[in-house]
Amino acid sequence: DLSERIFPSLEELFQKDAVLFDKVIQLREERDKETDLQRLNNLKLKAQEALKPATEILLQIGDNCADIAYHAAFVFDKGFKAAKGDSGVALNGAVAALGGCLSVIDLNLAYFGCDQWTINVREQLAKLR
Repeated sequence: DLSERIFPSLEELFQKDAVLFDKVIQLREERDKETDLQRLNNLKLKAQEALKPATEILLQIGDNCADIAYHAAFVFDKGFKAAKGDSGVALNGAVAALGGCLSVIDLNLAYFGCDQWTINVREQLAKLR
């Protein structure tokens, strides 16, 4: 299940995350060099809009991490007792990755006011927590 469903999904999402956030970085670098106020404001808006899909990807990665943590906890509780250390490491890794997603999503949300998109993201974030 994990190797067929979650791992390919994570691989795809990590690649998308790199591409999407690279776009944000490029727009921010352009913005930071801009001296014309109108173009500066336009680049600010573009960078902020580019941050939305980059944040949404983190929600999907977080969902996968939560799923891995669920499976790892099950194996820890029900699996081979002599190998609890391995499943404990898997559980800690999944929880740490999920925590990283939550932290970055929180940081990204600081760039936005309150609109329907942020409300939806905060609802999904609350479910992940």
